[in-house]
Amino acid sequence: MKPTSAPPVASGSLAGAWTLTVFLCIAMIVSIVDRFALALVIDPIKLRFALSNTQIGQLQGLAFGMFYAVLGIPCGWLADRWSRRWTILLGLLIWGVATAACGLATSFPQLLVARMLVGAGEAALAPAGYAIIHERFPAGKRNAAISLFQVGAVIGSGSAFYVVGGLYDHLKSLGGVSLPVVGALAAWQATFICVALPAIVLLPLLAYALRGERTVSRTAGSSPVDGSMATDGTSLKSFLASNWAFLGTLYVGMSGLLTLNYSLLSWIPTIFGREFHWTPGEIGRPYGLIVLISCAASMLVAGTLADAIQKKASYAATLRIPGVAALIAFPVLGLFYMAQTPVAVLASTAVLHALCTCAVGVAPALIQSQTPAQLRSRVSAIYVLLVNICGLSIAPLLVGFAVDQLPAGGAALRVGVTLVGVLALAISAGLFSTYLLLQSRRSQAPQALDGNLSQSDTQ
Repeated sequence: MKPTSAPPVASGSLAGAWTLTVFLCIAMIVSIVDRFALALVIDPIKLRFALSNTQIGQLQGLAFGMFYAVLGIPCGWLADRWSRRWTILLGLLIWGVATAACGLATSFPQLLVARMLVGAGEAALAPAGYAIIHERFPAGKRNAAISLFQVGAVIGSGSAFYVVGGLYDHLKSLGGVSLPVVGALAAWQATFICVALPAIVLLPLLAYALRGERTVSRTAGSSPVDGSMATDGTSLKSFLASNWAFLGTLYVGMSGLLTLNYSLLSWIPTIFGREFHWTPGEIGRPYGLIVLISCAASMLVAGTLADAIQKKASYAATLRIPGVAALIAFPVLGLFYMAQTPVAVLASTAVLHALCTCAVGVAPALIQSQTPAQLRSRVSAIYVLLVNICGLSIAPLLVGFAVDQLPAGGAALRVGVTLVGVLALAISAGLFSTYLLLQSRRSQAPQALDGNLSQSDTQ
């Protein structure tokens, strides 16, 4: 079967496509800041509602993480079957209002529901955003564009340490604030109100940027651009069944890398507090810069590299990027474990973040390029579901469980992160290496995804 002709890129100039991507990147930044705001005001919330550690875990993990991960699939269905534009806008409205509602909660159940709604709203952004960017860019630009979109998550993570922490300290120094209608608010409550405002301000701007976004066509021109065997009539179930090896490798392999990444994000501040007696402010500044610079740089470089690889080799060859990253991460993780000084720990952490996140933009771009248009949001949503269940929900829990089995004190937390990291990297490196090895041994290049993926399209 010969590669199918690639459908034309959605109407509009390339400059307009980049502008839209920047707006989507900003939306990603806002979503990540709203996501992590709770983590930086845990202590006053715990004191206000007399919460147990289990209840705090419910707010951070179960309430947000599970709703964010699981609802990605129905949000992807809405984006595919209804409108990607309105899916994103409604999601933005919901998570913005829900973030403000966190600051107005007067009981634990109210706060729990508000966090659920934050996760539900944010679940709409990634699946629909991936699909929109894919259709707005020619093949040679897609990896870089989606990497730019994903850089928003990195900027948001780094900004949360600076913005939310500093904002809370400032509001606390003022003794809280008083607002019309709602009355007096404690510093932690006012913090939620403040971080919710950018989402509300962004809503009309993003609506304008997405004004030309069309409803998904399920008729002509919905075949994938890579020449895979999937056709317009392909159902989600049959597509996943036909391409299980490729998609499974990508889904699970990336989940392993992001498990280590989220383990670091969740526990590095605590590691520095326990081992080196640093305050949250002392670790927040350098660590925020590390997350911002190392992850953003690696994602942008990997996106450009992926575009170059796909011009000369098959789409499957792009899996070399996360595969090699997983292999390199093993010795770096060893250095992280053996480091004796704060600088050495931070340096190894920076490299680990870069390696674990380098393919965060490449992976969804690859999924988009290999999936029929009418399935793209849902196939991406499954990817988002798996990596976020592993990263947001399971990774911190695994580290905590591992630490509970170790003698208390010393570098127990770092040992726990290392143990989880070794397991996660072994899964990732094993899957990527095995898949690429099998691909290299095939003498023919069938068009199906689970054979050699087709050569990059000529768009």
